[in-house]
Amino acid sequence: MINQQGKVKFVKGSILMPQMAGLRFILNFASMAGSADGPLNDLFAKKWAKVRQDIKGWYGNKNGAYKLGAISQTAVQSDAVVVHLLVEDEKGKVDKKGLELGLKELEKLATYEHASIHISTYLLDKFPKLKEVVEKELVQKGLSVSYYEEV
Repeated sequence: MINQQGKVKFVKGSILMPQMAGLRFILNFASMAGSADGPLNDLFAKKWAKVRQDIKGWYGNKNGAYKLGAISQTAVQSDAVVVHLLVEDEKGKVDKKGLELGLKELEKLATYEHASIHISTYLLDKFPKLKEVVEKELVQKGLSVSYYEEV
């Protein structure tokens, strides 16, 4: 069986209102320091305070599984889930290997759940090479990805 290439879409609009039908996974970065700060988490807090609480709770309850590349989820609507990728070190710098591991886990989950992936350009500002890693780990494996430019 040959995997069909996924689709990439660029949207001028808020990640808080992800487009497309079906289950939507909204990408978020988490830090080894447990921080839930930054423009994307501030944006989430306006509509979904639970996102920040879950990140802090994940850090507070950390165990051996709390390592770079791990993922966690926060359901924010019946058809939308914020997926936190633990990809930032204690100083807030994105670890590329951790990102690749996290995206591989996300790819498995999104493929199983038939979900689309939604990414804010805030994450591209944080890690400019994100698009090429997403292309390799998600789009080439048949997943649809939408990038949102907050207006």
